[in-house]
Amino acid sequence: MIVDLIAAAIDVYERCSDVDRAVLDTKNGVERDVVTKLDFDLHDVLSSTASSIECCVIYSEEGVSFNGLIPFKDTTVVIDPLDGSHNFQLGNPWYCTIICVIKNYKIVKAGVYSPIPKDRVIWDNGELHSSFDIKSKSSGPTYFAYPPDLSRNDMSLRNDLLCIIDDYSTGLYRWGSAGIGLLELLKGKLQTFVGFSVRIWDVIAFLPVLYLAKCHISYKVLPDNKFILIASWNSDSFLALNERIASACGQLNKIDKDMEIIFYE
Repeated sequence: MIVDLIAAAIDVYERCSDVDRAVLDTKNGVERDVVTKLDFDLHDVLSSTASSIECCVIYSEEGVSFNGLIPFKDTTVVIDPLDGSHNFQLGNPWYCTIICVIKNYKIVKAGVYSPIPKDRVIWDNGELHSSFDIKSKSSGPTYFAYPPDLSRNDMSLRNDLLCIIDDYSTGLYRWGSAGIGLLELLKGKLQTFVGFSVRIWDVIAFLPVLYLAKCHISYKVLPDNKFILIASWNSDSFLALNERIASACGQLNKIDKDMEIIFYE
C-alpha cells in the first residue's frame, strides 16, 4: 500500500501548477495555517487510493473517515497531504507529504515524499528505502516545531525548551514544516528535532526510520492525538529536553522494533 500511496502523491505533484497555490481555507482563524487547493487534491487522491486497496480508517489533516472501523486498531492510514502548506502557497520549497499505516496500534508502513529535491523515504514492514544517505550529526542546530495556540503553561515550557536548545545546540531552525525538519535531521544537517504538541500526522511516520537510524527518540501521544517527539543525535541534548518535557507532561515513551504506539486513553 505505501508504495502505491507515495506514487499517487508524486503523480499529483507532477500535475500541479500555480493554480494549486490558491488558499481555500484557514484553520482556527490562524493566517499561517492555510489550506490550499493542493492540500485537498492530495487528500482526495490519497484517500481514494488507500480505500481502493483496503477498507480502512482515513485519518487525514483534511478529513477523517472511520468507515465503521476502530481507529488505529483496524487498518488506519494517517495522512498529512501537504505538510508546509503555507510554504507551498508562498512558493518556498519546504513542503512534503507524510503517510503512516497503523494496524493493531502498531506502525506497519510509512512513507514521506518531498518534491524539492525529490526526497523519498519508505519503511515497509521493517525494510527501509531512502533516496538519500542517512547520517548522524552530534553537533548543529535544532528544529523546534510547535503550534500557534499554546496555553500560558505551554508557553512557559516552550521558553524553557528554547533555553535548552541554546545551551546544547548551535541555534534554532523553523521552516514551517515539521516533516522537512525531520528529513533534514535524517540527512545529518540538524542535531535535534523537537515537536511539541504537534499533530500526529506531522511526525508519526518518522518513528520507524529514526529507530532504524539509531537516533535517540522519545514520544508521547496527547489528548486529541496531538504529539510530542524528541529526536536527537546528541545524548546530552536529548536527556535535557526529555527531562524538562517529562516534568510538565509526564513520562515519555520509547519505541522498539515492534513499533507499537501507546495512545492517550
